[in-house]
Amino acid sequence: MKRYIILLLFPLLCVSLYAQLPDWTRNKPTPGNYTMDYEVGIGEGDTYAEAQNAAYIEIMKKLISRCRLSVSSSEIMRAVYEGKSFTTINKDYNLPPIREVCMHQILLKSGKIRVYLLYQVPFDGSITSPRYETFNDCEKIDHGRDNKALVASTFIPGLGQMLKGQGGSGAAFLISELALFGGGTACYFLGQDQLRTMKAIGTSYNDYINAKKTKNICDIAMYTCFGVGVAVHVGNMIHAWCVKDKHISDNLTFVPAIIPINEYSNPSYAYGAGMQIKF
Repeated sequence: MKRYIILLLFPLLCVSLYAQLPDWTRNKPTPGNYTMDYEVGIGEGDTYAEAQNAAYIEIMKKLISRCRLSVSSSEIMRAVYEGKSFTTINKDYNLPPIREVCMHQILLKSGKIRVYLLYQVPFDGSITSPRYETFNDCEKIDHGRDNKALVASTFIPGLGQMLKGQGGSGAAFLISELALFGGGTACYFLGQDQLRTMKAIGTSYNDYINAKKTKNICDIAMYTCFGVGVAVHVGNMIHAWCVKDKHISDNLTFVPAIIPINEYSNPSYAYGAGMQIKF
């Protein structure tokens, strides 16, 4: 009996757990008023400075686009690497001020560094004095829990994982459940055939004993398949709810982090490190 309990519980233990990036790296925060918005810049490089500059350049391009200015990418890159401010890129137009609110740094498996920057920017170029707000969720983690994926995998095993880009795990759950429930159903019908043989008029004693033994084996196999199938389906639902979305790339092992602790022009930073663990 203990072996069957272990078989039933094992699929529930096989749920992937992922350490995730801060929530704002995937979903931009919602602005609290019409004068401002959030922009996320992502940059990679061999050093932290290169990655930060690349992320900063992406932010600048988005800001230039919002203000509908004609500034080339080369001008933006030159301004960043020369340390110029936003307001000096285009001498005919002063860009409105922007504010950095969050920074996150990770080490990729390739050895490169990726930097995420979150900035508060004006909603468009016609707003010269945006009303920026306090943002305190720089460390809020998105655990990837998705109710839509949970519902999808409840009705069609593996569908929720597939919707998150996890095709391999989704297909594994689908095939596993089809095999388990299909095998349980086959054992049920085979057991019914043996039961009819046992009840048939004129069945010999030996045929009766053999049919009874076969039916007992079929019943054990049926309950095992259905029991494990239910456990796998529950595990499939939990996995679909918690599994990492492929929109967030690179499941890392070592994660250095830099978090701004000052909101304004001369921020200071708290440095730390963490480890992502995938079971």
